[in-house]
Amino acid sequence: MQTNFELKRHNTMKIFEVMRGRESVSRKELATLTGLSWGSVSSISAELLQKGIVIAEKEASAGGRPAERLTLSPTQFLQLGIDINSVGLSFVVVNLQGKVVQSETLPMENSDKDDLLKVLYTQTEKMLLQNSSIIGINLSMQGKINRKTGVSLRTNFFKGWKNVPLVELFEKKFSLPTKLYHDPDCLLYYHMQNDPRLTGKNDGFVVRLDDGIGMARLLNGKLYETGDETSFELGHTIAVQDGRACACGKHGCLETYASLRGMREIYQEKSGQNAVAFLDAFKHGDMLAHEILQGATKRLGVAIANLFTLSAPEFILLDGGLFAQFPAIFQEIETSTRENLTDDCNLLFASYKREAPAIGACLITIEKTTEEILFDL
Repeated sequence: MQTNFELKRHNTMKIFEVMRGRESVSRKELATLTGLSWGSVSSISAELLQKGIVIAEKEASAGGRPAERLTLSPTQFLQLGIDINSVGLSFVVVNLQGKVVQSETLPMENSDKDDLLKVLYTQTEKMLLQNSSIIGINLSMQGKINRKTGVSLRTNFFKGWKNVPLVELFEKKFSLPTKLYHDPDCLLYYHMQNDPRLTGKNDGFVVRLDDGIGMARLLNGKLYETGDETSFELGHTIAVQDGRACACGKHGCLETYASLRGMREIYQEKSGQNAVAFLDAFKHGDMLAHEILQGATKRLGVAIANLFTLSAPEFILLDGGLFAQFPAIFQEIETSTRENLTDDCNLLFASYKREAPAIGACLITIEKTTEEILFDL
């Protein structure tokens, strides 16, 4: 049997979840949508108003006393999200409703660990000065991480980057609670909250295709995490036996053939030109560039078909910078996937949104810390 305190917490959470999904709501609507009594709604909403979590606005009325509509505060209890990725850095400020208050992106100009940390610190400080109501920092990080310790264990994209204690560094410098998440997990969470095609889905994958290849899983309707360290290294499954050397130490990894960086490096090796020329060469009809991209789509199709065969998910959603540079590639990947399957599949494509993982990191924290925000003030 629930105590009065436990019941109140439960009811407060119900009200909060209803308000998160709406621009505004009246107390009467809250009572109807939550099934709570008018007295409970009035008492709980009054406490949320007092704490500044909720604000009230008068509703225009033709006569009589104007009704109040309640909304979660758009300017208080903000979260800062940062996506640290070799394709660039994204910084977002997100409010309790999951809406972006501010967003900035920076190019990846230097991949040295110390220089990168300086850029991260400088931009973080700038965002904190511009938004004094930020209560937490949330890092979306590519490569292998330890969720429990907040350490970025390794990434193949930044020089000298090994066992970097990101959470400890940020908390020491900015005196704010900091969380570290794996970037595909953040991307999955963003789509769970914002893509109506995933509504009601319980089992699926999101694959991020950028300079690297990352993956996250939705299982039983929730983000699936295995242990303290990241898993699902799709980019480091073997695409070619005894193939090209990978920075992870193995040979023939999918990432060395089908990621943006992998394709650029193959082009450089075979053409003798600078790797950055790959995209322009493709746009100008260079046969080698087209062959490299075609090889990547075929290998991605095989890998994705294997995922469907092994796990029979309800969907696999593809996202990432690969599609920003090669918009038509999804159709080729889909064709290759279907060629390697005997059954139908639900392969989805997401319009590329650079800030999505940073937003997703904030959304994870908002959900995980909702009770702390509501009851520990």
